[in-house]
Amino acid sequence: MFDYFYEQAVGRGFKLFANPALHGGGRRIANGVLFCDSLGGTVLDYPLKTQNLIDRVTEFANAYPCEWINPFNEDGRPGNQWTTEQFNTIYASLSSQLNGAELVGACQRGIQAGILTFEQTHVDQYITIATTHNLGFQHELWPDYIALATEKGFLVKAC
Repeated sequence: MFDYFYEQAVGRGFKLFANPALHGGGRRIANGVLFCDSLGGTVLDYPLKTQNLIDRVTEFANAYPCEWINPFNEDGRPGNQWTTEQFNTIYASLSSQLNGAELVGACQRGIQAGILTFEQTHVDQYITIATTHNLGFQHELWPDYIALATEKGFLVKAC
């Protein structure tokens, strides 16, 4: 079914953005539990799980060319599910392996997590679009996120 919808979207000229399904998407892929209720075990400091995520996102980008891609979906702040080093390794590794797609991110769960990702990682060196989710409704933090994204050279538009 995915192939059908992908082909229809491409055939109609849609620009496509892809990231892992459901919350905790990067962790689900790293643990091989994409289609179940569990997120699997911890991924902190597991190089094999880091590589699992890099490999799967690369495979996806080669099979389904798109304009933008992100390896995470609401995976949390650095130190929570992924270490700062894992964030840096994942984004650095993917930056040249996406079949022409631009890397965006980090699609964190909550604006505070997006701010901490900017402050604690080098993700901004690899992305072309800064993204975060407002789960938890941290509306008061939007000005801080926008200021930090702007400081790092990202154009910020309200949608």
